Amino acid sequence: MGRFEIILQDFAISWTAIYEWMNANGYHSTEQRPFEIIYNNYKEHPEQKCIVDFFIPVHKN
Repeated sequence: MGRFEIILQDFAISWTAIYEWMNANGYHSTEQRPFEIIYNNYKEHPEQKCIVDFFIPVHKN
């Protein structure tokens, strides 16, 4: 799981960053699908950001 406070345009970059970290640290995704939970309305955030958790089911080699 990774928590981010990001603008809408950074969702893809954030997903990529998690997968890169996982690969660099010996983790691999399982067959379960990843998902995200967004906790706020970005339009109400002072910097127009989303507070979001990205979840990727993993196993370690």
